[in-house]
Amino acid sequence: MAKKQDKSTENPNVVTDADGNEKFKCQYCGKWISPNSFDEHGAGSYCYKLRESGWDDVRLAEHRASLTVEDVPQSDDGRDFIKVAILHKICVRNGIPVSRMVKAIGGDRSLDGPMHPTFQPFYVGRARYVHPDCGEAWGLNYLKELEGGRNSSSTPRGSGEEKEMEDALA
Repeated sequence: MAKKQDKSTENPNVVTDADGNEKFKCQYCGKWISPNSFDEHGAGSYCYKLRESGWDDVRLAEHRASLTVEDVPQSDDGRDFIKVAILHKICVRNGIPVSRMVKAIGGDRSLDGPMHPTFQPFYVGRARYVHPDCGEAWGLNYLKELEGGRNSSSTPRGSGEEKEMEDALA
């Protein structure tokens, strides 16, 4: 009977935990992935699809740099842009599927470009920011009218902390 070969000695993206179970990391982003995805591509499905579409590390870095600014941008009327994380919470509170917000800003990493110039995200450090109108009546109506996205069956919700963050932006 052949002894099972330990993949962790061959590949630094395979880690054996204390119980002897193997865990697998994507070769591109380092996130934990399923054994099937690792055996097939050595990467998570999203990272693999990016590479298949021609998005290598250099192009991804150039794209990120093109969207990066040093300071939080301001609108023409002097309001600071809002974090995409805050817009996410506003969408949830208003029963708008977050997938529509993601679609409006151009998908994950904004690789597809925004659906409207107002939804153009900018990176400041690790955070993404969008125009403050995106979280107000105009932007929320725009998102509600978008085709696609998941249907939101949940009721709008929000914690006091979210409300405080939104009030601080106003």
